[in-house]
Order: sequence, then structure tokens, then C-alpha cells
Amino acid sequence: MRQVVLDTDTLSYKTSNQYSEVSETAQQYYRVFRYFSVTSITVCEAVQGFANNRDTVGVAELAEGFEVLGLGADEAILAAQIFAELRIAGREIWPMDPFNAASQLSISGHW
Repeated sequence: MRQVVLDTDTLSYKTSNQYSEVSETAQQYYRVFRYFSVTSITVCEAVQGFANNRDTVGVAELAEGFEVLGLGADEAILAAQIFAELRIAGREIWPMDPFNAASQLSISGHW
């Protein structure tokens, strides 16, 4: 099992226990690494979602067992390049997704 950064959708599935396969994989992952990695962008999106639903339990859960990765200049530059390449290719995506992708690529050393 390799270390990964959870995106907002996966974090949502994990915290809601909406999909048993995601929950089981998350439990296995946590046993190996003892924490989940998320970006500050994911925290922002998740807290916004929890606040919209008036879910204070979800916000509290984010504070425990998570490593929050900040975004530095290298990740911001890579995110901008990803976003530009996708736009040129005619593929529109949520504007925050390239930041999560850049963080994952930075951790994995594949950029």
C-alpha cells in the first residue's frame, strides 16, 4: 500500500461511510500509516460542506488523525500548469482539483 492524499470526494465518502469499500480501504490504510493526508484545499472544501450541513462532528473529526499538507510555490506552479493544460485540451475541471493533484504529485515524487 502506498501513501496517498485524499481528495475531497474520497474524504467525504470516508467520513460518511457511504460506500463500504471506501470505508474498508480507509481502515486498512489507517492501520498502516496511522493518519490520512489531505491538502489545505480539501480541508477548506470539507469544512464548508460540514458547515453548510451544520455538522460539527465532521469538523471535529478532521482535526484528529489527519496530516494537512500546505501548498507551497512549487505546488501552486504545478497546479497552474495542470489547469492550463486541461483547459487547452478542452477539459474543464473544478478549479481546486489541480491543487490536490499537485500535492499528490509532490508527495509521490512524480513531477
